[in-house]
Parts: sequence; structure tokens; C-alpha cells
Amino acid sequence: MNRRLERLEEGQQRLEERQQRLEEGQQRLESRMDRMEGRLGNLEGSDIERRARENILNIANDELGLSRGSILLARGRNTDPEFLGSINNAEVLSLITEEQADHVLLADIIIRARRVEDRRYVHGVFEVSSTIGLNDIRRARERADAVAAATGEEAVAAVIGGTIQPLQRAQAEEMDVRVLIPAMFNWPEYDEEPAGAAH
Repeated sequence: MNRRLERLEEGQQRLEERQQRLEEGQQRLESRMDRMEGRLGNLEGSDIERRARENILNIANDELGLSRGSILLARGRNTDPEFLGSINNAEVLSLITEEQADHVLLADIIIRARRVEDRRYVHGVFEVSSTIGLNDIRRARERADAVAAATGEEAVAAVIGGTIQPLQRAQAEEMDVRVLIPAMFNWPEYDEEPAGAAH
């Protein structure tokens, strides 16, 4: 009887050790998955920014009714010299502060285009993010206000992305920032199994 009890205790100890190793392995796996999700999010964000830059004039036309546009500022492109001059002059004339001027030049994309409905030229100031948040909305509004002050023309503030939560959408509406989620940015849901997948 004692021998059986010893064997049971040894077996239970081995099971506990295995369970401990499995739990440690699961923690390592979860840590790796978190890092992979972060990297995937960064890739998605970079891809959205690239596609927004490449397609901004079409997006502005389709989503905002802005035609005959030109890109004044976008990451990876030279800033339009006339636009840069307008920002610098506005700072010199104290129409905007140095901080506002610097802030404008950090925008993701700025265009100038003709609004179809009234044929007036306006600026479009865009912040791009895979998941649109309050900071993106605020930056778009602040930068658009500074562009309007610097140029004397209306500036439309907009955020472009793949998703936005209802609270942030309401905040954007309250701040008069247009929310643009073009079809090209809709990401498939990876949590679901593909149709016809074996169980």
C-alpha cells in the first residue's frame, strides 16, 4: 500500500512539473503573439499611410468632393515651396506661432483642391492612422486651423484610417473633423475562421 501511495505521489509530482512547463510555454507563446500583433499593427499602419499618400487626391474627390487637387505636403515627398513659404510668412507676421508652424509641417498629408459644390479652393489637412484615435482627431483640427490662419483659405480637417470607435467618431463630429474610412482600408477580421474551414 505504501509503495502504491509513493508511486501516486511521484506521478502527481511529475504531472505538476509538466503543468508548470506547459504554463511557462504558454506564457512565452502569449508574449510572442503580443509582439507579433504589435508588429502587424505597425505594418498595417504603415501600409495605410502609404496607400493614403498614393491615393489622396482620389480619396479627397470621392469622400470630400474636392477636385483638381495638388499635394502640398506628404511624408516621403518634398514640401511644396509656395506652401512652405506661406507657413513661414504667416509665422513672421505672427498669424501663427512657431509651434503651430512646426506642427503644421508634421501633418501626414496636406492638399489644396477645388470644392466641387462651390468651386472654391480649400486645403485638406489629413491625419492617417490604422485605428483613428482622439489624438489623430485633435491633430487634424489644430493643424487645419493653423493652415487656415496661415493661408487665409478654408482648411478641411480629416482623419483617414481603417477603424474608429463610436466615441471617437462622435468626438470628430463635435470637433468638425471628417472621418474617412475608404473601402481600400477595410481590413479583414482575423479572429474568424475562413468560410468552409474544417473544425
